[in-house]
Amino acid sequence: MKKIVKLKIDNIIVGLLVFATLVSGGILASAGVKADDTTVVDEITVMIPAACSMSGTISQGNEHTDTLMPGEYKAGIGTTDVQVFCNDFAGFAVYAVGFSGTNGEATNRMVGTNSGQMITTGTATSGDTSQWAMKLIKVTNPGGGAPDITYHPENLTILDNYDSSSYHAVPATYDKVLSYTAASGPATTDTTLGSKFQTTYAVFASATQAADTYVGKVKYLLVHPATVVPGNYTLVYDKNGGTTGTMNSETVSNLSTHTLANNAYGAPSGYSFAGWCTIQDTSATAQNPQTSCRGMSYANGATLPASPDASATSGGTFTLFAYWKKN
Repeated sequence: MKKIVKLKIDNIIVGLLVFATLVSGGILASAGVKADDTTVVDEITVMIPAACSMSGTISQGNEHTDTLMPGEYKAGIGTTDVQVFCNDFAGFAVYAVGFSGTNGEATNRMVGTNSGQMITTGTATSGDTSQWAMKLIKVTNPGGGAPDITYHPENLTILDNYDSSSYHAVPATYDKVLSYTAASGPATTDTTLGSKFQTTYAVFASATQAADTYVGKVKYLLVHPATVVPGNYTLVYDKNGGTTGTMNSETVSNLSTHTLANNAYGAPSGYSFAGWCTIQDTSATAQNPQTSCRGMSYANGATLPASPDASATSGGTFTLFAYWKKN
């Protein structure tokens, strides 16, 4: 089963972004995970995935905080270091989104701490209209790390102009910024693959912008394996032998965890609700009603992990089957 860890760190602006803390993921056994809602951010929700973990540190300055004068452009504002480890070699992708700690994740802006003026996302070169941007850099010689970690930076691909050749607009919605694959397959001595990348930022304040300290944030999301396509799937509750009642299907993001509804189906005579199962027993020897679960089992109100099953892909349908126990 997945473990959900919620952390609130008061003095950080870390990106997936006030900064000074290490957030580390662990490796926890699980099954059937397709996408892992693992983030590095100042207000953090970390789903520790079965095969991957991601952590971030601030190595220079306040990555998303800087004092600007009207008409001033600054590049190379600090460095955010991020590292990812995976132990199943299926690869991963990292998505990023900008947001404001003042106005919530829906607003992708830097906000003046005194004036409240905002700098929106953009390519952020001198002469732009109040814009901020980011670019990613491969760490080709990670150094350090656990001895059983094999680093392969050559398998890390930075996407969509986020590479070190230029600054790119901080994305307003989740956008893939890099992917990692073990293209030639792991060596027999590899137990865990890892890679690191750095992000740096640029910002420009227009001539009419107030002199102020501006704060913005970037959140990174780890998706595993790399082939997962972000989107919504349909969650269906099947009564699977239940007698009465109805339950509506739900639209769920495959990059997010989801709280399950409570069972509203009537139990067969002599039985009571035991839980939700990811596999329906349709074998010739199956009991009627189903009284055991050979897949993943969830209780009323349990938290469903991100993309809990291969069918929970963008546009797909994921079904949970009620199963029952004798009274």
